[in-house]
Amino acid sequence: MRSWFNDLADAVCASLSAGEYLSLWLEAECSDFVRFNKAKLRQPGSVEQRFVTMRLVQERKQVQGTLSLCGQRSSDLARLRALLGELRERLPFLPDDPYLLLDRESSVEGGEE
Repeated sequence: MRSWFNDLADAVCASLSAGEYLSLWLEAECSDFVRFNKAKLRQPGSVEQRFVTMRLVQERKQVQGTLSLCGQRSSDLARLRALLGELRERLPFLPDDPYLLLDRESSVEGGEE
């Protein structure tokens, strides 16, 4: 899962414009479970889910959005790029964040050569 996420992050970060900073948080779960009722096995199942929160920063403004992913690279990448586009559209309408502080050492800036 780590390489899948790193591939997606690299692809999305490659489309950043100059002065844009992006952070991605992955929350994922893959677990099996069994439900019992009156000492009998009632419902076996499994859960696999992935959620990504994307935060876009430009100058003194920031915006974020969250979406669920399916685990298929092409589909997930398309959804992440669409979310990036939506965040870019919202960013100009937001006020400056007076408390914004970026860790530029671990951030990836768009427009790097």
